[in-house]
Amino acid sequence: MLFVILDDHPAILKVLEATIKKVVPAVQVRTFTELKPTLKYIRTMRPDYVFTDIQIYQEKQTDIAEICAKYEIPFGVYTSHVNASIIKECDYNGCKVFVGKTAHLDDLEKGMKALVNGKEFRCSVSKAVMSRSPEERGELPKVYYTQGELPVIMAQITGESTVDLAKRTGKSVNTVRNQRISLMHKNDCSMEEVARRYLYWHTEG
Repeated sequence: MLFVILDDHPAILKVLEATIKKVVPAVQVRTFTELKPTLKYIRTMRPDYVFTDIQIYQEKQTDIAEICAKYEIPFGVYTSHVNASIIKECDYNGCKVFVGKTAHLDDLEKGMKALVNGKEFRCSVSKAVMSRSPEERGELPKVYYTQGELPVIMAQITGESTVDLAKRTGKSVNTVRNQRISLMHKNDCSMEEVARRYLYWHTEG
């Protein structure tokens, strides 16, 4: 059995590795602290199971969840970000186990046991979050944008005007305006909300 673990904190990696070896003594474990090498390894080796954090070096990522879904690899999530937005994104990609880092360590062991036994598990912390009303959850969906639209988002965050952004990037004012419209359309929200979602998913905290 090949078990892949991703977390950017070495101490947490040791806890995760020790826990899965307690659950399955003969398991082969491969640990990672960075996203790109993990993705490459999963594509190449197609492990039996994956356990991953969500926030790696500031940016929240669901790449691991997406690639596991693509290759039909059962995976679990161990994160300090226990909120409806993260949980729903993971569930969308077929997450089997979700454990918050604030949950008891027994939950981590139960989660890993569930994962290798083909069962689902949610820690009490995540269950409590999802039991709240939609208004109480304060969900922030992922923001969808192209690299060409990123300067428009950053301008919204910094308060740079459309005219100034057009001058700085060498684009026409109409092009910048069209990019703003495209961002609002594809995310079904205002530019203020686009900026808020970007800051949530792409910065620490």
